Amino acid sequence: MRCQFSRVNVAFTNRIAETADAKSKIQTHLAKTLQEIFQMEMNIEAIQKAMRDQGPPFKVAQTRLDERTRRPNMELCWDTAQFW
Repeated sequence: MRCQFSRVNVAFTNRIAETADAKSKIQTHLAKTLQEIFQMEMNIEAIQKAMRDQGPPFKVAQTRLDERTRRPNMELCWDTAQFW
């Protein structure tokens, strides 16, 4: 009976150690995943800011291009940029 008691205690102790190790690995993986998510969110914000910053110059270029194609009494200018 004592031998069985000892075996059960050893197996139970080993299982507790395995569970604690698995928990620590999962927590480490969670921390890495959360860090990657944070970095991706920062990258997305940076890209969105860059797109917002490019808005006004793009609007100016688009307005100038539209004006060039509608000049009265002048020869129209057709650049390769207009066809792309």
